[in-house]
Amino acid sequence: MEPKSNTNEGSCGMGWVGVLMPGAHVAATLFEPGRAPVRLSVFVAVVVLVAGLLAACGDDEQAKPLFEELAPDDGELDLIHVHGLGLNPADGLVYVATHGGLYRLKNGTPELVGERRWDVMGFTVRGANDFIGGGHPSPNEIRDGKYPPLLGFIQTKDAAKSWDILAMRGETDLHALAVGGGMIYAVDATKGQFLASVDGKKWEIRAQLVATSIAVEAKMTVLATTPKGLARSVDDGRSWTLVADAPALVLVATQPGIGPWGIDGKGTVYRNGPAGGWDSVGTVQGRPEAFGATKERLFAATDRGIFESRDGRSWTALYLAPGG
Repeated sequence: MEPKSNTNEGSCGMGWVGVLMPGAHVAATLFEPGRAPVRLSVFVAVVVLVAGLLAACGDDEQAKPLFEELAPDDGELDLIHVHGLGLNPADGLVYVATHGGLYRLKNGTPELVGERRWDVMGFTVRGANDFIGGGHPSPNEIRDGKYPPLLGFIQTKDAAKSWDILAMRGETDLHALAVGGGMIYAVDATKGQFLASVDGKKWEIRAQLVATSIAVEAKMTVLATTPKGLARSVDDGRSWTLVADAPALVLVATQPGIGPWGIDGKGTVYRNGPAGGWDSVGTVQGRPEAFGATKERLFAATDRGIFESRDGRSWTALYLAPGG
C-alpha cells in the first residue's frame, strides 16, 4: 500500500531507479531547523540501476551478481552485519537479525530461526513472539520471482517461523523501526522519509528524514540519529529539531522506566540523565551495528560480537565473532 502523505514536499528525487543494498543510504532531503529542507548526499555502498535489474530478468549470467549482492548465499554464516536485536519475552532468548537471516542465541550459539534467509532490516521485538521489520528476501527468492527486492513492512506472530508482508511490498526499504505510544514508526532509506502507522497496514509520510536509528522517548516524542546529529520530534514525527549539546550518536534506544540511551561511532555508551544532559557511562567493544533495551538490560551488536549490560558501564559478551 502506498503511504499517504500529509505534506506537499516530494520525495528525495530518486524514485524507483535502483536497488538499495542493505546498510546503504541514498541522496535525500534532510530537515534543517529553521530553514527549508536541504539536499543531502549520503554515501551509497552499492546501487544497481533499473537497467541492470531489467537485463537480469532475462539473463541468468547478469542476474547472479545482482541477487548475490542483495543478500548472501544460503550457506552457513556467522552473525555479521547485524541490523537489529531484541529479547523475546516468550522464551527469554536474544534474537539477532543479520544480513543472512534471523538467529537466536542459545548458550552463546547462534541458531537460525525458520527456513528463510531474509535480510530483516529494522528488526524490532514488539512482544512475545511478535516481531516487525523490513528488508530483503533471500537471493534465491528474488531470482525465482517469489518476492521483490524490497519487502516493505513485515511482521511475524510466531517468532519468525513465518512472516507476513502487511504493506508497501516492493516499495520501501525500512532500515529503522520503533514502537511506542500506540504507534509504529519507520524510516524508509530509499526515499529518506519518516513514516507512521497505527496498524502496520496504512502508513502516512510524516517528514523527510535520513536516520540510522529511531526510538520512542514518550508519547508523540521520537528520537532519531541523523547525519547532522541527534534529532527530536515532539509532534509524532511531523517536524524535527536537533538536540543541543547531544553527543554524535549513531544508535539510540529507550529503556522503559529509565529513558534514552545512545552509542557513538566509537562504542562509547551514553545515558540521557534526568536533567536532560547526556552522560558517558561506559564503552562497548567494536563498531556498533545495533542497539536495544528492555526494562532491565541493554543489548548491543558490534563487529566484535553481541553484548549485554545492566548499567551501560560493564558489558558481557553473549557471542563473540570469529577473531573478536
